Amino acid sequence: MKKLKNGKFKFSNGRELLEEILCGTDLYKSKTGQYVFLYNDNGSIATYELSEKKVQKLREEEEPWSWHLGVGGYIYDKEDDANLHWCEDNYKGEWEMV
Repeated sequence: MKKLKNGKFKFSNGRELLEEILCGTDLYKSKTGQYVFLYNDNGSIATYELSEKKVQKLREEEEPWSWHLGVGGYIYDKEDDANLHWCEDNYKGEWEMV
């Protein structure tokens, strides 16, 4: 993972992105509106595509963004490597920790 001057991060590959998420880091990519976080202790991850308006509201909250989201996301489990496949497809670009 490489930290950029603007405070955001770039990942070298999908596995590197997944490892960061599995450590409990919530990440957001503003260019696409993608938000991803660790969903459970079994290594599943959850993703949402957020509008700019929703992100503005979430930035005002003190709790993790995931606490304020309901139906509408996707869950990718560890058992079939779906979590890794999602990360491999989406690691490129600039991510920020939220």
